[in-house]
Amino acid sequence: MKLLNYHFKEHNYVVENNKLINKRIALISDIHYGTDFKKEKLLLVLDKLKELKPDYITLTGDLIDNTNVLKDLVNKDAIKKFLHELTSITKVIICIGNHDQFILKKRAFRCEYEFDSNKEWFKEIRKIPNLILLDNEIYEEDNLRFIGFTPSFNYYDKEDKDVLLRELKNKLPAFNNDCYNILLIHSPINVLDTRTIKETNLKNVSLILGGHTHNGMMPSILDDIVKGNKGIFSPDGTWLWKTKNTRGKYTLEDKTLIINGAITKIHGCSPKLLVLLNELFPMSIDIIDLKGAKK
Repeated sequence: MKLLNYHFKEHNYVVENNKLINKRIALISDIHYGTDFKKEKLLLVLDKLKELKPDYITLTGDLIDNTNVLKDLVNKDAIKKFLHELTSITKVIICIGNHDQFILKKRAFRCEYEFDSNKEWFKEIRKIPNLILLDNEIYEEDNLRFIGFTPSFNYYDKEDKDVLLRELKNKLPAFNNDCYNILLIHSPINVLDTRTIKETNLKNVSLILGGHTHNGMMPSILDDIVKGNKGIFSPDGTWLWKTKNTRGKYTLEDKTLIINGAITKIHGCSPKLLVLLNELFPMSIDIIDLKGAKK
């Protein structure tokens, strides 16, 4: 019998727009490919995405668990093969997560890690046809504008709202609202905030896609019962009722935030006993149907 982690938790969203755009976007995140990753899951992800027939596939960070995995050519080739097969389905748009720039120094109850710019790897995957990697960059097509924003690695230590605000002001590329603007950002924490919208270029964004929160570590059975965006645990260190924006769909003013629940819930640098608990969680995939509404 297949374990839960070999199944998908699928969410479907319809998001209206006034640009008369009718497109389907698939959202996945947090694959956390590492030495303990079960490679057959990549085939399941590919089969599922082919079945859903999206116009775009978005991957909002943490493709790999840490940069050590790229030192093994077998694993590196497996990841590149997956990306090539992903792009054979449709155009793939990726932003960078914290684990994509994370070199593991020591694995214990709490991992020790350091920043690794990983520039050579990013150069390699940029060469894959039909793959767009956005590192504080913009990609435009068919009246859609995708913006990929990369918070600093240090931001992830405390995920401070003021730090994010400052970085959005300094690093978010300039753009206007002539297109339908979609922001890809790995961490959704603090993004939909009245101040960040008012004081940054986020005011021109309509749809925000993120990951990072691993569905708030909400068990599958509770995911359907407990409504709202709160989870059991958030990566910024908060628990239970204090968590925010950890799963699902959230709106503020005219902005929509959709948070993917992750392919891998417990990343591979965690203690091995905890990693085994991944089998209690399904893989998450979101389908966003953009529906053009007449002005």
